[in-house]
Amino acid sequence: MSDASGKRIELKGSRQEMLDSILANSGGEEFFIKTKPSVKVFALLLDATRAKKVYMNAGIAKTVPEKVMGSLRKSLSVEVLDGKRGRPRKFVETEFLRVLREKGGEVERLATLGMSRRTYYYWKKRLNGHKK
Repeated sequence: MSDASGKRIELKGSRQEMLDSILANSGGEEFFIKTKPSVKVFALLLDATRAKKVYMNAGIAKTVPEKVMGSLRKSLSVEVLDGKRGRPRKFVETEFLRVLREKGGEVERLATLGMSRRTYYYWKKRLNGHKK
């Protein structure tokens, strides 16, 4: 959570914690919603703060009813952020494909990529179109 000096204030936790956070940061202008909000949260955001912009990820935005989102957009700027789910990849597909195209044996390719044998064969199978 940040202060009310214009930075994004994170709203997360239980709904009561979100309401308490809104009341504690009534001077905040930007809020980042990280937990599924209730209509009460939006009402308090509009009434008790000087909110100008609200951020939320795509998963949270799907849970907000269209009518509520429409009326919220009339009063505030709502920005839905896209993000990839899951753990970030350690290896890049383009690098893997480049090494596959080079001449040499499997052992040299493994050494070049720095990945385990199991991961190497998994990626090789996946990128050649053999998906389960």
